[in-house]
Amino acid sequence: MRQKYVTATLIFCAISIYIPSTGSSAKVVKEGAKCSKVKQIKTINAVEFSCVKIGSKLVWQKKIKNISTKPAIVKSRVENDQSSPTVTPSAKPSPTPTAIAKPEPVLALGPTVVAPGEEISVYKGPAPAPNKNIEKSREIDRRLAPSKPTSNLKLWIYDPENPDRPLNSPGIWFQKDGGEWIFSHVNRSDGGYDTKFEPGKYVIDIVEPDGNRTKYERGRYSLTVNSMSEVTIEGLLANSQGYFTVTAIIKKQNLGIKKSFSATSKCQLEDKTGNVNMSNGFPRADGRLPNRGIVKALIIPVEFSDLSGIGAPASIYREMAKGTADFYYKQSQRTLRFEFTTLANYVNLNVTVGTFGLGAYNSGDAYSFFMAGLKAVENIVDISQFDIAYVLPPSNVKSDQIAYGPAFPGNPNSRDYQNSTGRVLNGSVGGHDAWQNSAGAGWKWMAHETGHTFGLYDWYTLDGTDPFGPWDIMSSAWSVEAIELNSWNRYISGWLADSQVICLEVSDLTNTPKTFTIENVSIESNKIKSLMIKLSDTKILVLEARATGGLDVLSPERTGILAYTVDTSVPTIKGIAVTHAPDRMPKDSRFAVLREGEIIKVSGLQIRAGKRSADEFEFSISKD
Repeated sequence: MRQKYVTATLIFCAISIYIPSTGSSAKVVKEGAKCSKVKQIKTINAVEFSCVKIGSKLVWQKKIKNISTKPAIVKSRVENDQSSPTVTPSAKPSPTPTAIAKPEPVLALGPTVVAPGEEISVYKGPAPAPNKNIEKSREIDRRLAPSKPTSNLKLWIYDPENPDRPLNSPGIWFQKDGGEWIFSHVNRSDGGYDTKFEPGKYVIDIVEPDGNRTKYERGRYSLTVNSMSEVTIEGLLANSQGYFTVTAIIKKQNLGIKKSFSATSKCQLEDKTGNVNMSNGFPRADGRLPNRGIVKALIIPVEFSDLSGIGAPASIYREMAKGTADFYYKQSQRTLRFEFTTLANYVNLNVTVGTFGLGAYNSGDAYSFFMAGLKAVENIVDISQFDIAYVLPPSNVKSDQIAYGPAFPGNPNSRDYQNSTGRVLNGSVGGHDAWQNSAGAGWKWMAHETGHTFGLYDWYTLDGTDPFGPWDIMSSAWSVEAIELNSWNRYISGWLADSQVICLEVSDLTNTPKTFTIENVSIESNKIKSLMIKLSDTKILVLEARATGGLDVLSPERTGILAYTVDTSVPTIKGIAVTHAPDRMPKDSRFAVLREGEIIKVSGLQIRAGKRSADEFEFSISKD
């Protein structure tokens, strides 16, 4: 029986370009409309438009002052559910943020990325201890049925709650050399499984008992069968009987966190999506990158037998790393600093670039690409020293070779993402999407994927409806307009304090309007940035001010109060937030802000935008 199945929490981003409907005429000159000649320039109502090539299409794009090459709004990627892969990309501008008093201790930005005399710190440490991370399979204190004489793979699938008894798993899924996923039944009642695997590289998933996906997550293991038909499993030795002891994972890591978590505000809604690796609410998922202090990041530069690396990795990936470091340094209000390290030279994976089948979006085996990168450096660097690892191909990689690069926020209780030196809980692989011809594509891709390793969801949808709109790097990854994190993502990440959020319930409001003032969310200060109204245990109405500032570059038409509802029970890429726009044209989520005097009605409430004074915006709320 053959069936494709993917269980790793990757985040693939199937990229599609958002182009507003323009009709069939190429004569219409407005953003997203068709044009006929690259670099053609036209000025309409004092607005200059340039004809650019996006993918295979020629479209008009508005030119923005001080920003080069304005790309169309690009949707990042997809997130993985339990049956198929998914992805997500990124973006960049570079205005210098305004430094104001911070609610947390400020870290100096100086050595974040660039070490003296180097573009990125180059790893010069000693070679790691061999087989430091190898664990021996436990001995089995029970009688097992004889295995088949031809079997070279022998597994005993134990219960993670009691390792002396079998799990009663119905079987395993396995994938050979990035091919189709195949299910194989366990046909032994003693918890044992044995079979014959031909030479190659395999990924196996241990299936949960009784279809219980609420309690269990599938255990994943990487194994190799050499030309002598000998089997090795990454990080695991066989026991004296020749069995590898393996298991599924209990979804327990967030249970302890949720039990110990104590909300400090009624607006701290609990995540209800059931995702143990990321979160759309409180508390943050276990195992994610720290949100304070220093993040130690390793770039693993890789090349292939038919695609050699070009340039020095420390130079090639510098802007990508620096942009990511600067982005999160600012989003965290200068309380988080990245320290990037790379290798002096590319490591050759000794396979062709097409081996992993990543030449089209949402295809191929990105997991095995990531694991190959970790394996390639096990004699060079101890990966357990790092919080996150990026396996990056050469900058000249083509779209039909590796089209995209997903993220890997790992489960702390699994055995994923390790080699013989140790384990790294968070990671990502790169692809052509990081090197597309748009402003800051490299760091925007990396910052978006890194967002997942902080636990953040994708805010776009796969059906193209995108009810939230392009108002955050987790929604529109290559924007040159609204790229900063929204106030909800800052809040759940711990980068927006309770003191910067006005938290209300519907019962706090009456028919008499109450007036509030909030500051542009992209301005660094201790001032109030957001007003949130709890609508239910899973829904919250968020209001924030969006205007040019920090990394955001917004026209007057996109400046004002942004109102949106977040549902913490909705999974990633399924429409976790809906933006509420005033009743006017164009009905386009890019312009879904309340400007002075405009009104919207949401969940029995009426919101009216008031005056703007510098970076502060006034509005009133009442019951409708």
